[in-house]
Amino acid sequence: MVTQKIWKELVAEDHNPQILDVRTAEEFAEGHVHGAVNMDFYANDFMDQVNTLHKDHPVYIYCHSGGRSARAIDLMSAAGFNQVYDLQGGFSSWED
Repeated sequence: MVTQKIWKELVAEDHNPQILDVRTAEEFAEGHVHGAVNMDFYANDFMDQVNTLHKDHPVYIYCHSGGRSARAIDLMSAAGFNQVYDLQGGFSSWED
């Protein structure tokens, strides 16, 4: 888990960041981080969607407050994702 400041710095340095929002489509529609892709953690095909991402490239992940993203990271790590950065506090603490 990284602070918003570090998370933004990592994303800014990445030429093609994979930003993953694991909230529901309804939550995503209410607001999200610029450039994020929505893959609902509760969807039956969540891991099928996640496996379309590049495992050898960092993934920047967030949910509402950190619970879903932490569980998603566990699944992603088991699937071979090595660089996953979780936004501390999730979208609820996001400040532009």
